[in-house]
Amino acid sequence: MSPSAFTDAEDPRTHHVYRIYAADNDELLYIGCTQNVQTRLYYMTRQCNLGNHVNAGIAQRGLGRVESQEYPDKATAREAERQAIAAEAPLLNRQHNPKRWSKRDAVPVEPVTLDEMRDALQKL
Repeated sequence: MSPSAFTDAEDPRTHHVYRIYAADNDELLYIGCTQNVQTRLYYMTRQCNLGNHVNAGIAQRGLGRVESQEYPDKATAREAERQAIAAEAPLLNRQHNPKRWSKRDAVPVEPVTLDEMRDALQKL
């Protein structure tokens, strides 16, 4: 079976949950899951003009500190990623992030102020 044919539950390869912090103020920008953190960061920082709000947001804020934690398989890493996003509310994560983004409109939601909402949208 080719690696791309694995479901999350079947994928036996180790995966990492990584956190990206802003260079200017160490704010948590994004939490993601990948098999290879260095490769993911390479593409995220070089594809900033392709319309992806995460890549653009990281390019605008500057890539600061990156942390990662290894998990034994993809399913475990995906669940850890989901829980971390829900608990830590990174600025650029939309999925699993009800503290910052509405599911329906993908726009910032309360309890942010209007100024914080404008700032968040301008940084994207």
